[in-house]
Amino acid sequence: MKLKTFISNACIIFFMLVLFTMVPAWAGTKIVYENEIFNQTLRLYLENDEVLIMNNCYFDGGELRVRGKGNVFIDKCIFQSPPRSAMDIMVDGYVSIQSVDIYGTGTTPNNHRYSGLTLHGATQGGLISNVIVTDFPGNGILVEASLPINRVKFSNIQVYDCGGGMWLFNADGCKVDGFYSENSDYKQLRRFAYRQAFPCILDEVVVDGERYRGNTLFRNITCY
Repeated sequence: MKLKTFISNACIIFFMLVLFTMVPAWAGTKIVYENEIFNQTLRLYLENDEVLIMNNCYFDGGELRVRGKGNVFIDKCIFQSPPRSAMDIMVDGYVSIQSVDIYGTGTTPNNHRYSGLTLHGATQGGLISNVIVTDFPGNGILVEASLPINRVKFSNIQVYDCGGGMWLFNADGCKVDGFYSENSDYKQLRRFAYRQAFPCILDEVVVDGERYRGNTLFRNITCY
């Protein structure tokens, strides 16, 4: 009987240890928005590995700006006519943006070339997939590393009628698999011609003050 009790307790301890080792790095306090409508800009600062979860939300004339130390999960959201970038995210953490539609107006304040989706930091990697961006004077997607941007995968991205398709700047180890761009290329930017990965994508890093082609891996790219 004692042997059975010992074995039972040992099994419980073992499974508890396994459970704790499987807890993801983003198991912090959760900030959840579901089925909400935003008519103005939402600014959030994440602390202590907080987790932003946003599902099925609608931004009408507003934008989402996220900073801090935490993780971001955005799913099935729509951004209509944001004043600047629809999303501007810079976090020390993981970023997931999936099934998001972004519709610009073709103009932004002071003629600044804001992009549809701007990513300034994702230190723990991320996944950005099934995203549509239209009508921005800047890039459809701007990936500019103010904080490190490591191992972010982009898949099934569509960009229409923007100043450019996707601009990756100082990103490291990213992958782009499935990118379609129409009327959104960099042909007019002749100074970037020798660094173009494709007519609709720029991939650059700065080393000792000089710009070079980045190390992003590309597959299934279409530019019209």
